[in-house]
This record gives sequence, structure tokens and C-alpha cells, in this order.
Amino acid sequence: KAIAQEPLSPYGYDGLADVHARAHNGLEAATAYMQAMDRYPTCSMHWAKAAASAFDIMNRPLKGVRNLHPSWWNDESLKTLSSLVVQATRPDECNVSPSHRASALAMRGEVLSCIAPPRVVVGKVGLPQWTLGTRTPQEVREGGEHYQAAANTASNATFPVSAMKEGFVIAALACFKRSKEQEAADAAACSSAAE
Repeated sequence: KAIAQEPLSPYGYDGLADVHARAHNGLEAATAYMQAMDRYPTCSMHWAKAAASAFDIMNRPLKGVRNLHPSWWNDESLKTLSSLVVQATRPDECNVSPSHRASALAMRGEVLSCIAPPRVVVGKVGLPQWTLGTRTPQEVREGGEHYQAAANTASNATFPVSAMKEGFVIAALACFKRSKEQEAADAAACSSAAE
């Protein structure tokens, strides 16, 4: 009804997306979040919340969601988008909830590290659902730092984000481990090349 009365307003789409997300209608929720994103001012707190929510849903292996292909669903654009989402949810800049901040930090962590937090199987990290580029050990480590910050923020968040704290910790540890392994492999390759 709100969308019919004010089709250019983002609030009806955002509310509809939240309803679909709670009902586990992933395709409908992601679509409505993206429609809200298109209507909110870019880099606003509400835009960032819609972007992080759309990203989270689209990055799950859900039926139908893989058919959505927004212009930003590629590696370089996601790096830019996730950086803007984190900036738009800085607590010193706006009155952002811990849940929205943790979601933004987790999005950035996932994009930088290419390591998805456990979503379906508890205790196992997953793979992102977009075509991945290569990552430096520094990017993977920074991703782990964002996951670590998300876990700390999730302690003050509401459900369901508060329940994701353990997954953020698992993802952070996986990032730090992968970063060290990549650094060791790079050092060994440099040492071999020098000989």
C-alpha cells in the first residue's frame, strides 16, 4: 500500500524487503532491497543498510537469487560498494544501529577476503557467490579485521545479527590463517626466485 501511494519513496520498498527477509523469501527480499537502494540517497545510512542486506541475501546459495544481476555484482564494484557501505555506517557520522554496522563490516570483510561466514552449515566458512578476483595477503588480513570488528559490534546487536557473532569470529580466524599462508608462500617463491 505504501509503495502504491508513494512509488518513488524508498521506505515502502525497505519495509517490504524486511518482511520478505523475515519470511525467508530471498529473491523478493533482495529485489525490494535493491529497489530501496535505488531510491535512497547514495551513501546514506539507509542506503547502506539496504545495500548490505541485499548483498547478504544475494550471497547465499538460494534458489532464484543467482538470477539477479545488478550492475554492482562484480568483484571491483563490490570492493567499492562495500567501502562506501562501511563509511556510511560509521557510528561517529550517524545514529546507526549495532546490527546495521555489524552487517556493513561483515560485508566488507567478505568482499576483501573472499571468505564467506558460515551461513548454512555452522562452523564452516563458505564461498562468495560472485566471480572472484585475486586477493593480496593484506586484503585478506584487512577482511579478517573487518570480520573481527563485526563480531565485536554484533555483541550489542539484535537478533539475527547477534546470532552471527560466532560466524564472524570463524571467518576472521580463517582470514588471518589464509593471509599468513599466502605471505609464507609469497616469501618462499621470492626465496626460490633469488637462488
